[in-house]
Amino acid sequence: MAGGKETPRQKMIGMMYLVLTALLALQVSNAVLEKFAIINNTLEGLITESVGKNKAQLGKIVEDGGKSDDAKVKEAVANAEKVRAKTEALVKYIEDIKQKMLGEAGAKKYRRRVHQ
Repeated sequence: MAGGKETPRQKMIGMMYLVLTALLALQVSNAVLEKFAIINNTLEGLITESVGKNKAQLGKIVEDGGKSDDAKVKEAVANAEKVRAKTEALVKYIEDIKQKMLGEAGAKKYRRRVHQ
């Protein structure tokens, strides 16, 4: 496909290579997108698991801290609750951005997972 003096056969072979290259590029991008979907699903599973563990840990901290009269323990409990509130706000913000991006991309098959 370099010059104007190619035979029809050479032009046809060049066009076939161009089409083959385009098809391979489409297949690679599809495979990459599938890997991103797998990674996303894995990360969401890990996030859900971590949220459960963190809630249980915070519950234990609050429960144990409620039994104590020590000012440092009460302050640690208050700090843990503040951190949890900020973390929930950040996770919600990231999830909202993700949903906005998916909406603009036209991804209708994606189901939203809510982390509780």
